[in-house]
Amino acid sequence: DENFKPDKKQTPPSKSNRYAIVNPDFYKESKAYEILSEIKNELDRLNSYSDTNINILLVEQEKINPDSSNGTIQNLICRTIKTRNTKDARIEFENITDLEDSSLEDTLNDIRISSNKGIKTIYGRAAAQNIKRVLRFQNLKGIYKGASLGLGAVVINICNYFNFINCRKRYKISNAAAFTGVVQRDGKVAKVNSESVRNKIEAA
Repeated sequence: DENFKPDKKQTPPSKSNRYAIVNPDFYKESKAYEILSEIKNELDRLNSYSDTNINILLVEQEKINPDSSNGTIQNLICRTIKTRNTKDARIEFENITDLEDSSLEDTLNDIRISSNKGIKTIYGRAAAQNIKRVLRFQNLKGIYKGASLGLGAVVINICNYFNFINCRKRYKISNAAAFTGVVQRDGKVAKVNSESVRNKIEAA
């Protein structure tokens, strides 16, 4: 029709992205939307509960100045695996690299013994021997020094174990909480001195 005239001049699609599934000329996500999406995801996580993830508060104190500390809250992930060996119930850590093997082994052994005692206390029977529990921090490698991940590791181990065996008793931990503390082999949490508590609170 000779009388027809378009209202606006149509812009052809971008040639540099002609093979893209979504053309950036029609779909552009603003930076503000990205930030709001991240905030929403974090709020959803904080308002949820988990039997695989737990927040651990870690503080590394400098030897030169004991009053200074560098703290962080890390997401500790636990998964339970069934093994062929009937006496292979152990705990492994996937991404700690800067801790002495002997210290790490002692810490993991304390976590394993305390976890099994907690399972027996709650469940009324001992934990199965043909399982292996694997721990890892979600984001960082080689930051951990000390044994303050013990409390959180024991708690998430117990929660994950009950989920693994499909037990009627299920426990989940709020993602808004953070755990810290050394767990001894008798299942008790070691006393934390007031100076360390102050540093941990400031770090959090």
